[in-house]
Amino acid sequence: MTNISNKGFWLWGVFDNKSTENLKSINKILNAKLVGPSFYPHLTLFGPINSLNDSDKENIKKICAKTKKFELEINKLEIGSSKYQSVYLLPKFNKILLDMRSNLIKKLKPIKKQSEYLPHISLYYGDKTEIDKKKAISESNLIVETIIFKSICYVYVDEEKDLWKITERFDLS
Repeated sequence: MTNISNKGFWLWGVFDNKSTENLKSINKILNAKLVGPSFYPHLTLFGPINSLNDSDKENIKKICAKTKKFELEINKLEIGSSKYQSVYLLPKFNKILLDMRSNLIKKLKPIKKQSEYLPHISLYYGDKTEIDKKKAISESNLIVETIIFKSICYVYVDEEKDLWKITERFDLS
């Protein structure tokens, strides 16, 4: 994904407690070996977006009410070359996720259109070499087969300060 903006509001997908704790544990293990910032496990839906008004919040709630929490099967673990796509999980194609995202985009209109969308769940943010990342992965027991997508979050992001603050959460039905 191209770095569209390093500061602003974004929509994330977040997971049930069990999935979240597992992903936090993996982030902690990788950070111990590679040194990177801690962040809340998530799948970025899109952004940046403008501040949410009451109508926007109602639209998100309506989409959430029509969408049951769902399982994402993990396809593979990937190593990327950018700081924010450094070590991540790629879920298998999921129509529910893509339809939900499309419906959100229609209602909330991102500030800038993304040319491509790569749904992924980051496990480590950082600029280490591919060799270092592969070594850290091989020394760790990083097994994730499925996660449960549970909520949509409105998040303030300031990458310059390694700040990711969830300001509001909307649970799926």
